[in-house]
Amino acid sequence: MHKAIDWKRASSKICEDIRADLTTVQDASTKVNPDAMLLHHENRDKVRQVCQSLPEIYSKVIYQFYFQSRSYRDIASAEGISLKTVESRLYRARSMFREKWREEVGE
Repeated sequence: MHKAIDWKRASSKICEDIRADLTTVQDASTKVNPDAMLLHHENRDKVRQVCQSLPEIYSKVIYQFYFQSRSYRDIASAEGISLKTVESRLYRARSMFREKWREEVGE
């Protein structure tokens, strides 16, 4: 049980980090710096491209969670799936996203 609680805390920390990074990029883009705006648009397009390359069940869930800021419950009711299914799909989607992102960036 403690392992599951630790995993849940760690995964929520990752979500918070991703949202903080997106907020930082958005804050930087509100300034009138053309270089920052260009970089922001390139990164946003690349993120969307990688998300679209995921299988549809994963891309739908990740899009709703990160781009539409919907909760797990909202996603579950909209998709007609259980809350646990949303959690597992998001976990798998994040893993797939990381792999594809590394391929895109060339790490």
